[in-house]
Amino acid sequence: MKKFRKILSVVLTLVMVLAMAVPGFAATGMRTIKIKDDTSGHNYAAYQIFSGTLSNGKNTLSDIQWGDGVDNNSIWTELAADVTIGADFSKVTNAEDQTAEKAAEILAHYGDDSANLDAFAAVISNNLTTTVSGTLSEHKDLNPDSSITEMGYEITGLADGYYLVKDNGNVSSGDAYTKFIVQLAGTDAVIARKSDVPEIVKKVYEEDYTEPDNEYGIGYNDVADYSIGDPIQFKLIGSLPENYADYSTYYYQFTDKFGAKFEVDESSFSAYYASSVNAESGTEISLAGLVSVDNDTNHNFTITFENLKTAVPTASSGGYIIVTYTAKLTAAADMGTDGNVNSATLTFSNNPNDESAGNVTTTPEDEVVVYTYELDVDKVDAVSKAYLKGAEFKLYKEVVEGSVTKYAYANVANGKVTGFAAPQDRLWTEGAVGAYGTTLSTTSAGDAYQKIVIAGLEDGTYYLQETKAPDGYNKIQPIKVVISATTSNGNEWDGEKVALTLLSVLVDDGKVVECSNLSNGNVTINVENKAGAILPSTGGIGTTIFYAAGIVLMAGAVFFVVRRKRA
Repeated sequence: MKKFRKILSVVLTLVMVLAMAVPGFAATGMRTIKIKDDTSGHNYAAYQIFSGTLSNGKNTLSDIQWGDGVDNNSIWTELAADVTIGADFSKVTNAEDQTAEKAAEILAHYGDDSANLDAFAAVISNNLTTTVSGTLSEHKDLNPDSSITEMGYEITGLADGYYLVKDNGNVSSGDAYTKFIVQLAGTDAVIARKSDVPEIVKKVYEEDYTEPDNEYGIGYNDVADYSIGDPIQFKLIGSLPENYADYSTYYYQFTDKFGAKFEVDESSFSAYYASSVNAESGTEISLAGLVSVDNDTNHNFTITFENLKTAVPTASSGGYIIVTYTAKLTAAADMGTDGNVNSATLTFSNNPNDESAGNVTTTPEDEVVVYTYELDVDKVDAVSKAYLKGAEFKLYKEVVEGSVTKYAYANVANGKVTGFAAPQDRLWTEGAVGAYGTTLSTTSAGDAYQKIVIAGLEDGTYYLQETKAPDGYNKIQPIKVVISATTSNGNEWDGEKVALTLLSVLVDDGKVVECSNLSNGNVTINVENKAGAILPSTGGIGTTIFYAAGIVLMAGAVFFVVRRKRA
């Protein structure tokens, strides 16, 4: 009985020891890898490269064997053939020594995030089995108990070992695949996503936007206004991703979508590489053969770098590819709050693990808007306010060249500006010869009254010069017309809110007239004429009256003479 009690006591002690040891054994199969990643939609998978025993607190793996995530039949041959690390593995010629333990020994001499480690991961990725270790969580906060949100993924239930973490797809448009990650599965292994994407910014030049600290260069922002036919300066700014060095080749294509409202100047393109986003110059980039412009059908263009690393050898992460060019509004341009929106995108390589053709994606669009306005002119009697047909005008704006003031007259067709003539030294005069723009009339083809419509003007100061007054009216002096527009003229326009908030016109420094319907983008003014005075002249009705009175007097005199003789 005493012996039985002793045996039972020993058994119970062993049971208790084993029970206490179970959590310790279980811990070796409960490793977790946390991947910090702000983007959703990734499908990370862990493949075991080496299995073994992890020493807690030392991050040391012992008893190393090939893991079940690797097909090791030809792995050593491929490692020895690699151009980057082949020399390290080809030294081991004895097949018996070509073990996982020996591979780990070589690997231990490679630095974190080194080119050698990347090369090792690339070879391993070509020799993976279908065995995926652990369980991937949904995109979530990795530190829910912290006040700082840190989004990412967790791969749980991993056995001790060394793992290749691969991004297996479900990458959304505009996002990029993560570079291969190799990681020792510790109890609290946290790694950062090894991926980044470039961004594109499109800007338009507005001379009235002169913020000195503008992030994209003085004058460049999201909103501008121009006259139809004026050259408009645009800028595309493409960034390079943080992991640009992880690619051996890099596809990079700008696409700018204008539509029929614009026409691109094919001779205006220039490009340069710079280290800051608002640089006005940098290392010049040749665009010969890279630009394709379609001004006929879609009214867009592309600039394609099949391999940016060859085209711009000095480019590196943190730099910018900056393109400038001009375009002009066409007769198809819209007036009013809708404006004339155009956008640009950037298509780029997005898989550092596989750079074959087709592994590209495209950024979201970045938009800018260009406004233009309409001036309507009614010719009226100064007293009755009746409309007057037959008045003719020319529209011009003053152009100051140095200390000389010149006059640029508007060319107009079908009620829309087509551009401005070359500046003249003097105003239009009767019989003048020169580029004095289009004659605008309040008479239509049917000789009925018709207002003057001039669509496609930017805000600014103009003059209406009357070259012919209606019959019976005096010609007036040039009238000063100031069109004013208020827009959200900054860099925060998102394409959703209306940027045009106010449109008005001021005539000869008089009363401001606001546009009653911003959606049409037009302002109307009345130009008054006074009738001429009716004055007597030689040979006119005044002389006739004197003749008639003389005849009457002479007839009266004869009557009195005859009567007297009879008497």
